[in-house]
Amino acid sequence: MISSFQFRERSHKNVLAFIGGIVPGEVVRGHLYFDEEHAAKLSEKRVVHFFIFRDPRDIVVSEAHYLREMNRWHRLAPYFRKLDSIEEAILLSINGLKPPVAGIDYPNVAARFARYDGWLLRDDCMSLRFEDLRSEKQASIIQQMATFYARQSNGSLDIATCAKAMEAHLDPHKSHTFRSGKKAGWQREFTAEHRRRMVEVAGDLLIQLGYEPNHDWATAPVASSA
Repeated sequence: MISSFQFRERSHKNVLAFIGGIVPGEVVRGHLYFDEEHAAKLSEKRVVHFFIFRDPRDIVVSEAHYLREMNRWHRLAPYFRKLDSIEEAILLSINGLKPPVAGIDYPNVAARFARYDGWLLRDDCMSLRFEDLRSEKQASIIQQMATFYARQSNGSLDIATCAKAMEAHLDPHKSHTFRSGKKAGWQREFTAEHRRRMVEVAGDLLIQLGYEPNHDWATAPVASSA
């Protein structure tokens, strides 16, 4: 588990203790790496677990802006803020720090996602795409979330009431990392070089997550800036 504000990782022991301290009815959010002991502890505590992921192309654009413009206290901010352009910052987010910097674990975007992808295989964790929560599918996805919550909690939960409460609290603007929350923002900011590197680094990941059927998107016409 890491803090997205300062990029400091908890020790394995600390993460297990943190999960062990979760109390009934508490809502907890975090960047929790997949680990069999983490999964076992969540199951032991009967935590209803949702794993929300996003198009890695939008992730690198979001990180580039966040680390270059919004959070100067983040440990990665000095590396992003010294770059001459947002285009360079997006490339850094795709590639990670090269060469690696001692004490700062920031590999390429596919390697960063790989630390979470074990959650995709768990029946006791509902995986969902951020984009679906920001689309016309939202009501359906929230209904699925409420149904999953009711099943996992083994209680007499009213699914319609739960879904209504979830919808009322769906507000990404409350996140300190929120910038625009738009889908496919990468299309406006990716250059041909960004596309080429993204395919090299994470092309197969985009297919695995269902964002692309193949690598052809990388050679499609690049949108011009207004």
